[in-house]
Amino acid sequence: MLQKETMLHQSFAEVIKRYAPFTEDELAEADPYFRIVEVKKNEFFNRAGVINKEVGFVLEGLLRCYHVINEKEITTEFLPSGAIALDMMNYVKKMPHTENIVALKDTLLNVITQEDLALLYQKNWKWQHLGREMAERNYLRVENRAFCLQILNARDRYEHFKENEGELLHEVPLQYIASYLGIAPETFSRIRSKKN
Repeated sequence: MLQKETMLHQSFAEVIKRYAPFTEDELAEADPYFRIVEVKKNEFFNRAGVINKEVGFVLEGLLRCYHVINEKEITTEFLPSGAIALDMMNYVKKMPHTENIVALKDTLLNVITQEDLALLYQKNWKWQHLGREMAERNYLRVENRAFCLQILNARDRYEHFKENEGELLHEVPLQYIASYLGIAPETFSRIRSKKN
């Protein structure tokens, strides 16, 4: 994992201004708390069993979150640009990570420690507002996935994924998408061959 100069990346600044009315001075004041980190393809941002006290905002690239259960990798999420790289169990309960977060391709993140983020929350209500908005957005994404897994059949899960996250079909190895959708690889291949 390569660390670059400290800075609040411009693309991140543009995104957070959509959630709260930050001034340029407020962003400049927060700048020293952030740093740019490059995670090369197949490198980890977080590893299960380790305490990593950092939160990352994906600027470019793609990450995959997964758990290992009975020696099998279960993909839980894909994090493209604009997503937050964070293990909520670790963040909220201050315990070792339960999931792995690995780069599927070279990825650039704006990173801040949990302690520094807490300081920003105390200094300015806009950071609290941003944190709440991002947590709500993440919750909706997780709830939508839970709904799909519990309610939709395998074919409809694939169609829903294709409709909402279809660009990932060209960027993510298909076995990871099958795992994410809770579909056996052979069933996933059958569904894709019928649809293509």
